Amino acid sequence: MNTKIQEQSLYSQLMKNGSESAEGRVRSLSLLEEMTLIGFVPYNMVWHNSRIATAFNLNAKLIVTPYYIKVGDNPVYPYYTKARKAKGLRYSLDEYLIIDKLSEYVYNNQSYPFTADKLNNGGALRSLKQKTNYLALDEDTNETKYVGQKDDIELYRDCWKDRSVSDDMLCLCVYMNKVTGRPSYILLPSTDVFRVIPEKEE
Repeated sequence: MNTKIQEQSLYSQLMKNGSESAEGRVRSLSLLEEMTLIGFVPYNMVWHNSRIATAFNLNAKLIVTPYYIKVGDNPVYPYYTKARKAKGLRYSLDEYLIIDKLSEYVYNNQSYPFTADKLNNGGALRSLKQKTNYLALDEDTNETKYVGQKDDIELYRDCWKDRSVSDDMLCLCVYMNKVTGRPSYILLPSTDVFRVIPEKEE
């Protein structure tokens, strides 16, 4: 069966439709191989590149397990199977929420992925409340929560409590390596991944 790729990238489709799942056949403008999309990895484009030396190097060695990945010398990160727009959604500041972009509010933080429970000290929360509109008080529970921003993306799995909020994501794909005859994994920007759709035979 002949195939073609969607005109809009997976990121554009997410912004348009509100949600995406890590499944199905995809292609990249930078690769010839057709691949299978198996996961999403949280990534903050501007923040990771400017704040920490552990920004993902997409050319580094990639180790993949059923639920986690490791890229080069970077920390181990989870990957997820669902993505949705997070604007306006509220999230508890607990150990289940990965949100790297808020780590700068915790003095001398060296731990990544950064979980939101590390914000639960007076200094960090006060700084966030003074400098940003990231937080809001839930009047029903009297709990301070993170409020999803305009470009935020929530990544999650249906069977996990864990989730992440970031302003971008990387796509974890697998394809059959024609040289080795074995599966190869690759991380690609969500703006460079396009779903493959079948064309009707004439």
